[in-house]
Amino acid sequence: MANSMSTSSVLRIPAELNFLAPMITNELVRIGRKGDGGYVLPESIVRETDTLISMGINDDWSFEEDYLARNALLKIHAYDHTISKKIFRRKIIRERIRKYLGKSDAKGVAYRMQVLESYEKFFAGNIKHFTERIHSSTDPGIDADIRAVFERTDSMRVFVKMDIEGSEYGVIDDLAKHSSVCIGLAIEFHKTNKLRQAFISAVKTLQNIYDIVHLHANNWGSIDADNLPETLEITFIKKGMCHFKGKRIELPLPGLDYACRHDRNDYKLEFIF
Repeated sequence: MANSMSTSSVLRIPAELNFLAPMITNELVRIGRKGDGGYVLPESIVRETDTLISMGINDDWSFEEDYLARNALLKIHAYDHTISKKIFRRKIIRERIRKYLGKSDAKGVAYRMQVLESYEKFFAGNIKHFTERIHSSTDPGIDADIRAVFERTDSMRVFVKMDIEGSEYGVIDDLAKHSSVCIGLAIEFHKTNKLRQAFISAVKTLQNIYDIVHLHANNWGSIDADNLPETLEITFIKKGMCHFKGKRIELPLPGLDYACRHDRNDYKLEFIF
């Protein structure tokens, strides 16, 4: 039975799941905001990347902005079918109606306008947004499969950020097929309790090619009976690209990890070996 309550005590992760423990490297930096939407990865990988593929961005592109600030020659291809200039304009109108009805205020309207302004400013030139859903199916005009995504980049050093709300399990095998040009991935895995076997299979498939260098438990999710958090942010880097000093036993990392939900304590993990 999953526990939906937050906890300040340590969650001891059983030995059968210790393959999730990250390798220790001193190169880690946080990319993106302090909270949900930011990820931790080696700074050297940021410099090595020539194309960032972001799958799932919603109204937060702080990760992409930070990545670009650290690598000015970067190309970015972002995928999210739930947002667009038209959608953001509609949200402004709705917020104005809510303000008129007394359900919002000027700050709410200003925020919606700031999101649209930021979107129009950021997504230009080499920074492209595709209004397509990343999926294993290919419904023309709606879906983009992994093959098409990588073909668009014409790149040999791709980093992938993925937060697609459970659809990640259907595209892991295809991602692995593009490992010759993909140097790393930051993936938010969802429903690790209900989809435990799919989750384990996905991680082990990637571990044939990549090392886990960071793991953070998203505290919006619940905790399973064996203490594994339901939602995990995991960073993978291609084997041989980083220097390691054993396994990291305790998480989160002070100064790099921050609670995704600010009104709850961040989940503290300890791997059992």
